Amino acid sequence: MTCMISDLKSGELYSFLFYVVSHSLRSEGIGLQTRTKPVIDSVIHIVTDEQETKTLGIKYTPTPIRNVVFDRYRFQLSGTNIPAQEKLQNDTNRLVIFDDLIPGRLYNISIWTVSGGVYSVPIDRQARLYPESVGEIMAPKITDTEITLTWNVPDGDKDGYEVQYQDHEGNLIKNVTILNRISYNGLRPHHNYTFLVSVLSGYDTSTTIRGRPVSRTFHTLESVPGKVNNFIAVHVKPNMITLQWSLPSSEQNGILTGFVITYFVKGSLFHQYEKFGPSVVEGVIKNLLPGKTYVFEIQAHTKVGPGGKATLEQILPLGAPPLPASNVFPINVGKSSTTAKVQFRKNFFSHSHGPVTGYAVIVAEDDSLDSKQQKLPSWNDVQKYSRWPPYQVSEPFYPFNGTSSVEYIIGTEDCTNAKGYCNGPLKPGTSYKVKVRAFTAPEKFTDTVYSYTFQTETDNTAMLAE
Repeated sequence: MTCMISDLKSGELYSFLFYVVSHSLRSEGIGLQTRTKPVIDSVIHIVTDEQETKTLGIKYTPTPIRNVVFDRYRFQLSGTNIPAQEKLQNDTNRLVIFDDLIPGRLYNISIWTVSGGVYSVPIDRQARLYPESVGEIMAPKITDTEITLTWNVPDGDKDGYEVQYQDHEGNLIKNVTILNRISYNGLRPHHNYTFLVSVLSGYDTSTTIRGRPVSRTFHTLESVPGKVNNFIAVHVKPNMITLQWSLPSSEQNGILTGFVITYFVKGSLFHQYEKFGPSVVEGVIKNLLPGKTYVFEIQAHTKVGPGGKATLEQILPLGAPPLPASNVFPINVGKSSTTAKVQFRKNFFSHSHGPVTGYAVIVAEDDSLDSKQQKLPSWNDVQKYSRWPPYQVSEPFYPFNGTSSVEYIIGTEDCTNAKGYCNGPLKPGTSYKVKVRAFTAPEKFTDTVYSYTFQTETDNTAMLAE
């Protein structure tokens, strides 16, 4: 026979008497005491700390006693031989601590209320302790592009290690390894790398937890620098060039000791060198040959050695010869009524802006007029003037063939039907000045100053005829 009695209080001790009744007669009673099952209505909070890897704390709120009677709480780590702990119902310290546990282990936690030896249905929780840290990180191998890391294996439960670092482009790199070592290559030389190693427990599960990370900074070794950037010519003159370059700090790969520029005429085996300091970004190369194609190669240097070559080809322009001194001009060394002999020397003009390839003699009766233009009048062009302006005697010529000076006679040709330049006769008894023009190219020329004035001989032919 079953009898259901409801609306009882949880955890309360009840006494029952049972009687048999027949025709208004009642038997002696049989007594029974029993206790209802208590309930637990507490909020449970599991406390773990990455600094306290062997300790687990349980915080709880009190179960309200208006609807339940119980005398204590019971806490147990299931599946272990660790003794359970109990707290009285009215204990105001609502923190339970389990010590000397295994770092990184997953524990099953059960909490009951107990009333007179009767247990409630438990609240079950799971919690994983933080794993131990690895301790010191070591680097048994460091090169310019590679670092190998090792660390001690910590106590406790663990499934692997997570290693993080930031590469030279700012990307966060993460790797997981089950071994207590890892190698990284392809690193930037002479660069600081900070590595963080964390122990993983419960990897690839819902209870994965990372231990307190340990960091260590290592520095890769120096290497040769990268290739110089933006190697350009910013100023080009006939016999010198100004070069400019840059090398980003990210490509230096060490402490720069300087830059070396190798230069040579294209196709030549004769190489020359110019050194510049590590902070210099512009340099001048002098004493070059005008009109030649030069190859310039630049390399940055560290103590390890030179970096990659950046190459530049540049044709040096021809320039007009440098202006001679004011006391350099041709001299008159002979004359007749229609001719004049002048002398000039090869060293009147420097070859520093290019080899002088031609000379021309310029004659003027009226030297006040401009004579600096490239195209000067010819002898025939000036015949219409009473006083001849500056004119060019002939096409450019090169008179120095193993000689250092030359004597040139003006006025030796018959220019009656001549086209272009012609060395026609001078006027008798007339004062002239001359100068010499030197060419490195048809449009590149320089003149000496005019000579002293000289006068052709008077024509006495008519007087003798009389």
